[in-house]
Amino acid sequence: MDIHTGVGSPQAMEVVDESWHTGGFAWGNARYRKKDFWTDELEDAWTHIQYGAIQRFISCFACTQQCGALIWHEEDPPYMAKCYSKLSYLFGSETEDQHFSWKILSRSFRYGVDSFSTPQTLAMAVEMRRDGVLKEEDFAATDEYPACPPPEDKQGVFLWILDRIGKGQGIGKIFALGTKAAAEKIGVNPEHYAHNVTKGEEQMNVKLGMLDPMYFLMFATNEKQSVPQIEGNWTQDAFKDVKDREEFVKDWIHLPHERFKQYFLDWEPKSRAGGKFMNPEYPTPEIASDIVDWMEEIHNYDDSLGICCGMGGFCLKPAYHVHNYYKFVSSAAGIDVDQYGLRKIIHRSRNLHRAFQMRRGMTRADDAPPADHWRHRFPELEEKLLTTYYNFKGWNDDGVPTRIRLEELDLGYVADELEELGVLKKIDATDEDKKQWESHRQEYWGY
Repeated sequence: MDIHTGVGSPQAMEVVDESWHTGGFAWGNARYRKKDFWTDELEDAWTHIQYGAIQRFISCFACTQQCGALIWHEEDPPYMAKCYSKLSYLFGSETEDQHFSWKILSRSFRYGVDSFSTPQTLAMAVEMRRDGVLKEEDFAATDEYPACPPPEDKQGVFLWILDRIGKGQGIGKIFALGTKAAAEKIGVNPEHYAHNVTKGEEQMNVKLGMLDPMYFLMFATNEKQSVPQIEGNWTQDAFKDVKDREEFVKDWIHLPHERFKQYFLDWEPKSRAGGKFMNPEYPTPEIASDIVDWMEEIHNYDDSLGICCGMGGFCLKPAYHVHNYYKFVSSAAGIDVDQYGLRKIIHRSRNLHRAFQMRRGMTRADDAPPADHWRHRFPELEEKLLTTYYNFKGWNDDGVPTRIRLEELDLGYVADELEELGVLKKIDATDEDKKQWESHRQEYWGY
């Protein structure tokens, strides 16, 4: 696809074709898909509007990629935009007018709100108004602001609610808390209205059919609360043609180990007939854990080094990868470290984050994607996926990093604190336990 033809995040700016996003993502409050939404006529209209709004392509500071753009649309103040924000407010408001997208983005950026969770929050408010959970008096005029437009004015309603959030007025004070906290404060079942959250944070507005083992683990365990921030160097779907798979792996120098090539070659597109090499049976819990661990690792490199994930972790075959990150670190910081030494540092970071979360009260039960993310779920498989992933990482069945894992990462003091708090059980590890973990670590991570 066009969005995979280079590094960076060009899809929202340089690229106009949004057939994949608009047909695959969920609209409204992440409720339904419009599989046949995209048309040639719509692409022509969007091309005119999009290139009329873009003044020039620009980059984040010190980057030459130019995957963002300076937007100056009609009479609204100019701003920088990039990536998914072009679509998120359209999805939430259920409108196809791209003029509205550029208008509301200008206002949202001035308020300092994001383009990921905010549209879902606005869409939830619209649902609550429609269902009578919120009364019309909640949308009435006051001395501070005018009345909310009628429901049929979808764009006007979205702008009105955004103004209330941005200015801290009326029901805006409640919805500024996000979907989960707002639903709880209003007194409704969060699982119905705030149904697209993991650990209380809004997720990508995607609702699909068959459970995907890798994406289950990414949604469930991701510490960043946004699955696009953890996926990337592995394709989202299997290639149908075996020859395409074979061609793809020929120059896949980014892989941490040759075994990943066979994972990819064996992987088949899902079908109604089913099969052992397609979802949900494949990738197996062991293979899914291996792949997800690698994708986590590259995003942690990006975050630790201050590199945009659009240049590293989120691309299929990026310039930066596990075999050369260490060279940049050694050159820039003067640290004598090879790829395995840097990998240990990155693993220390990931496990320190996990330990902090567990200390704050997170449990295995919190490692769960939105309940309605897939129509077809497999509870027993999901539990096996979690346990396998935990053990692969060196964590116990509750998802807590073990003392063996923490000590080999020079985090023994963290294990002490977790044991004192009762988060981690005190277990005397045997020499055989330590030997087994060392063998696992060397086999999968090389250090």
